[in-house]
Amino acid sequence: MSELNERIKTVTTKIQGRLENASQVVLAKVNEFFQKPSISLEELASFISSHPDTGCETKEFLGFQYSFYQLNIEDLTFYLETKGQQGEYILDLTVSDQLKTLFEYHSFDKKHAQDTKLHIPDAIKTIVH
Repeated sequence: MSELNERIKTVTTKIQGRLENASQVVLAKVNEFFQKPSISLEELASFISSHPDTGCETKEFLGFQYSFYQLNIEDLTFYLETKGQQGEYILDLTVSDQLKTLFEYHSFDKKHAQDTKLHIPDAIKTIVH
């Protein structure tokens, strides 16, 4: 009987060790997630539209005013489309580097609310703040 008890004890110890390791990994991932830089879509759009180096083109279609902004800083390209006299409705916002898209928002997608804090890559955060 003692051999069976020893085996059970060994298995239990191994399981406890693995569970502790797994919980540490999960905790580290949660901490990493919450420490990522974040910004709201409205803050990012405001940064793009108000930056002194931003190019802007405004057009009117069917009585609505649309504004198209483009900003190039370092290796990043910021593109913003808005609708309304004051650009109050964000239609599209994309941030890309020379190789890939780092962040994108499309109003039709409904993945993000405009005031929700979005996790963004460090490269964007260092430029915006």
